[in-house]
Amino acid sequence: MGNMTHDEYRANPALNYSSLKNILVSPRNYMRLLGESFEETIDMRLGTNVHSFILEGKMPEYVVRPEFTPGTDEKWHGAKAACKQWLAAQTLPVLTVEEEERQMRMVKALSEDKLTQKLLNLCPEREVPIFVEFMGLPFKCRLDAFKRDGKPLILDLKKAVSADPRVFRRKTIYDFNYDFQARLYQNLVALKFELEEPPDFAWIVQEDSKAAHVQVFGMSEEIAASGDAKIDKAVNAYKECLEKGEWPGYEYWIPEFRKTPDGIIIL
Repeated sequence: MGNMTHDEYRANPALNYSSLKNILVSPRNYMRLLGESFEETIDMRLGTNVHSFILEGKMPEYVVRPEFTPGTDEKWHGAKAACKQWLAAQTLPVLTVEEEERQMRMVKALSEDKLTQKLLNLCPEREVPIFVEFMGLPFKCRLDAFKRDGKPLILDLKKAVSADPRVFRRKTIYDFNYDFQARLYQNLVALKFELEEPPDFAWIVQEDSKAAHVQVFGMSEEIAASGDAKIDKAVNAYKECLEKGEWPGYEYWIPEFRKTPDGIIIL
């Protein structure tokens, strides 16, 4: 990310995909989750580790938890005093043997996938921060990998339960609002670098499974249209709520509802 740290990027108050996607549930959902800290799950940690290795060539430090209770030949048991003492003494994140195997299986699959490596070699810029005004509002995004010369290209690395095209392209992209994210990134990059048309975009999807399938998916007209619709919906809702100073719940998205004299909403 050049001279900008992750903390400096996060501290910038500009709108971004990670927070604004929550308004697609409801404005209240967006406001209540804004700036809320979250506890890192093991899936998040493994995804971050794989990202770091594949995109930056370095693995964050961690320790692997013993399979046996320290000083014994008994299987690890978290309730035992020796296990608790071992955990309390650690200063680095802890992975189990199985979790490290999952992580390294994904790293190996991505490292050996020829198309993935070809695309990554085309995109030498990594963790690229973008700040630009879009639709009258300040926005930011951070690109996993980017090619600026010639026809620009954005790469986004995703860890998924399934990389099956019948699942990822037809369901996951829409359920997780990756269509919204991709089109937003394309728009922000086009504005930032004054491009006549949006850059190309591709997802590199690593399946977190024993098979460790790797698939590359590009943008389609259907995905682009869906992403554009979500951007319009989210940004217009944000502007309206900001102007009114009100952040309603689900009723904001319901076109027909009525209120009783007591103000109770009837769906």
